[in-house]
Amino acid sequence: MDWHNYGFTILQINRRNNFFVKLMKFYETRLGRFANGHLCVSQAMQRDLLNRFNIPYRLLNRDNRAHVLYDKANQRFRLLSLEERHEFYKRFFGSVTEGSEQTEFTVKSDTPDENGKIRYRENRPLIIVSSSSYTPDEDFGILVKALTIIDRALVQRPALPQLIFVLTGRGPLRDQFAATFAATRYSKVRVLMRWLEPDDYPRLLGAADLGICFHYSSSGLDLPMKVVDMFATQLPVLAVGYRRYDDGQTIHG
Repeated sequence: MDWHNYGFTILQINRRNNFFVKLMKFYETRLGRFANGHLCVSQAMQRDLLNRFNIPYRLLNRDNRAHVLYDKANQRFRLLSLEERHEFYKRFFGSVTEGSEQTEFTVKSDTPDENGKIRYRENRPLIIVSSSSYTPDEDFGILVKALTIIDRALVQRPALPQLIFVLTGRGPLRDQFAATFAATRYSKVRVLMRWLEPDDYPRLLGAADLGICFHYSSSGLDLPMKVVDMFATQLPVLAVGYRRYDDGQTIHG
């Protein structure tokens, strides 16, 4: 049995603690313990399965712990070289002038001694990326409030670089947030809501400066796949913190 999350906690997002949630929890945790083998995606879930639900059932299994098998991004997710970033910036954000080799972020030298060397611009904008399915388990209201505070701070400190937030994905709440961003005026922050082709999303992560994850795990035990993808590109990640156990130990993936 492969435990990526608990079904009953996902069901609980919209149904709270009604009869169907309780029935799902009973079915999943009582019958699940009798499987012959168990996999899970984090040490936190391994511990929770054993301590809270006695999974695997100790009388039937010699190995009294589920086996942790971490999620892994595919090979498309990697850190891009500066030359690869330059080409991506040109295609995704456009050149400063049509047909030029200069972007908002990078410059390609045209002097013979540097032979087309790519370098970053001074005080270039920073690219922050977040992907979303725009569902209730991701609180993008935090971002709406934060951007207003950040924009005000950047105006007061002009030496700091401007920020470009690229939000990708589709989902039921996307239009709601698009309308909110469209109605908000920023001076130092730019928000781009884009749907990316499968090959461009890894490139965006590999060319960005910071990744943000607003995913609230329904169980607080699994690591979102979008974070795994960001780790694979060596992109620093700012994420919603997991809850804590009663003994004070922080849950981590």
